[in-house]
Amino acid sequence: MWILTPLEAGGETHYLLSSKEYVVGRKNCDILLPNDQSISRAHAHLTATDHSLTLKDTSKYGSFVNNQRLTENTSVNLKSGDNVTFGVFYSKFSVDHQKPVVCSSCLDNDGKASLSQALLVLGGKLVNSWTQDCTHLAMQSAKVTIKTISALLCCRPIVKPEFFLELSKAAQQKLPPPKAESFIPEIDEPSLRREDVNLGVIPIRKQLFTGKTFIFLSAKQLKRLSAAVSFGGGRSQLLEEGSLPRDQLESPQSCVIDVTTGSSQILLPSSTTEWANSVNNIVKRKGLRVITESEIGLATIYASCDMYCNPSSLTPDSAPKLGPRIPSASLSQSVAVDETVLPAASQNITAYAVNTEPSQGYRQSYRHTSIMCESCPNFSFVCLIEKACLMCVIVLIYQDRESKIDDDLPKKLVLVEFRSLTVTAPPKTKPPRMQSNDSAKNFKCFRKICAPGAMGSSHIIGGSDLLVHNRGKHSDLDEWLKDAAEEERQSRRDESVGDDLFRDNPRHDLLI
Repeated sequence: MWILTPLEAGGETHYLLSSKEYVVGRKNCDILLPNDQSISRAHAHLTATDHSLTLKDTSKYGSFVNNQRLTENTSVNLKSGDNVTFGVFYSKFSVDHQKPVVCSSCLDNDGKASLSQALLVLGGKLVNSWTQDCTHLAMQSAKVTIKTISALLCCRPIVKPEFFLELSKAAQQKLPPPKAESFIPEIDEPSLRREDVNLGVIPIRKQLFTGKTFIFLSAKQLKRLSAAVSFGGGRSQLLEEGSLPRDQLESPQSCVIDVTTGSSQILLPSSTTEWANSVNNIVKRKGLRVITESEIGLATIYASCDMYCNPSSLTPDSAPKLGPRIPSASLSQSVAVDETVLPAASQNITAYAVNTEPSQGYRQSYRHTSIMCESCPNFSFVCLIEKACLMCVIVLIYQDRESKIDDDLPKKLVLVEFRSLTVTAPPKTKPPRMQSNDSAKNFKCFRKICAPGAMGSSHIIGGSDLLVHNRGKHSDLDEWLKDAAEEERQSRRDESVGDDLFRDNPRHDLLI
């Protein structure tokens, strides 16, 4: 995107997008200059591309570039910083070229989406990794990360995302572009004083590490920090394990990076630790000291190597204390960012047992129990246990206070811990066996009962074993029952005969 900024007060700013042609004139043109009588109807033609802006004069009174008149119908390439005059009066403009290549840091998904939309209008693009082609670093609040250090050493402005929203609005309304200095984010490091920190563009930072050699004992440290060192004019070197080049280690221009600051979560092998101690002893015997990773960031922020990244100087106790390891980027709390690798002070992660969604609500029949686990240096767990019959839910609130993750490890990890809540009865202890007294007699009598079938097959009763039931003994009872049944039948028959006397169609079978 090319910008024509008026040099006279009251003029209008014009934004020229790539792959378009603009006509400058007095009437019915893309760029109108109505108040200048020396402007023709089609005074000049401007053709904009990503890398060039071409001007062709087609006027009567001519066009001027840096006070030199152009030949009619001849195209001239303009560059950023040129002054262009249309006609002979007050239509004077300065040329500026802007193609925003913005690197974002510590922005959530919504912030990235709005920033990408604003850059689309300006013909720019949004990237996740910092390179020399980046023109801006977008952050809501400035943190000491590798991206921040790289932007400062490359002398690129660090701005809030609102800067590009204002720039897009200015392009649509043809207003003067906003100043990047008005959108510098505030430093978000408790150990640094805001009044002592200047995040603006300071040209001396490009040569801050010139003449210095940063010696790394770890390949991971070299991979993360070598680009930032080169942006400041320094040189990086990886020392092979076991080698002790005294001439390099004892040089005041050599900054030996402490290997323990780059591997806070990985235990170093004993051989590597002994070798690193030998390197430290050589440096200390020369009256020098090793350099922590954080000193690269502090030297960049203060634009000075008098105190930081200077092996000959002793760091005073009043110096700002940053974490020894420089993160690639920082996470704001409860926000997931793709390009970041270091979590902030706390991050809440909830894990729950599978197939327990219906049990999330609280019910009176449930029994709720809160358990505080034992605290450890880096982790604290609060477990809320909910039990009902054979189903239970466990919710773990995981807080990582100052954890750090290396670049090569996977990102966006969720820690899920499964614990069994089954309560088992303690094993019953058998009473101790009493010592036997041979002289005493056992007063209990025990009888051994054999299991069925142990002494042979059991006796099965067959049909021949059954006796015929003799009913002769109960003949009197049977006669009495028969008489009672006959009387009952006769009584029912008499009642039926009486009822049939009043019927129209009596039953003759009962009257017979």
